[in-house]
Amino acid sequence: MVTSFPRRWHVCLAIVLAATLLGLQALSTADTKADSSARSFRGQEIGQSNYGSGAVIGTSQPYTGGHSSFELIRSANYVPGGQSMVQTGWTMQPACGNKTAVFWEYANPAIGYVNSCTTYYPTGDKSYYNEYDGNTGYWSHGYQGYVIHSELASQTSFAQASVVTAYGETDYTSKNVQMGGPTSSQAIYLSNIKYKPGTTTPPSGWNYIKTAGNSYATCGDSPCPYGYNWGFAATVLYTYNWTNP
Repeated sequence: MVTSFPRRWHVCLAIVLAATLLGLQALSTADTKADSSARSFRGQEIGQSNYGSGAVIGTSQPYTGGHSSFELIRSANYVPGGQSMVQTGWTMQPACGNKTAVFWEYANPAIGYVNSCTTYYPTGDKSYYNEYDGNTGYWSHGYQGYVIHSELASQTSFAQASVVTAYGETDYTSKNVQMGGPTSSQAIYLSNIKYKPGTTTPPSGWNYIKTAGNSYATCGDSPCPYGYNWGFAATVLYTYNWTNP
């Protein structure tokens, strides 16, 4: 059953392909109705033509109270009225079971947001991705190498994306509501950020992003209780964020 959590402020975050279609096992989604609205976000947006994006994302169990926090990887296009995008990551919010859960989402200005949290609860560093398959015409959302959801490119309104974005977000900016880790020494890392340069894999493969993009950041309160930074490990881009004490 696909259930959605409506978006009310900023762009953040159906058909599941059979395992034989992409050679991956599809995972089930949770029977929950989630609710969130992003207000503050921190990360990197890289101008990079792509047919998919991926990252290894750390996990926390942030305190959110009645609010929502996310860490995610996105492929998107800027279009009149906002963004068309696909994204995958984790969320912490009461409607998803009061513990960190994997989620997927796609959106465009014409249809709004289509999304769901799942019954998979990550710990530690896990891999997430979005991928367009030119052989099938579907975008897929992946977690740990498994397809958790897929939709036709006609639903997202694009096949080729123009940006890759890796970031965290929250709907409330109290310093007690965490987006990443509690301090810079306990930050949440989004590492091994990569993109898919062609419509099929193989032979096109995936490339790691080796150049920095633009700061992708805003804050609903001033001063902002969140911090973030970015750098390179073995020339591959990473970003990280935390909640300031």
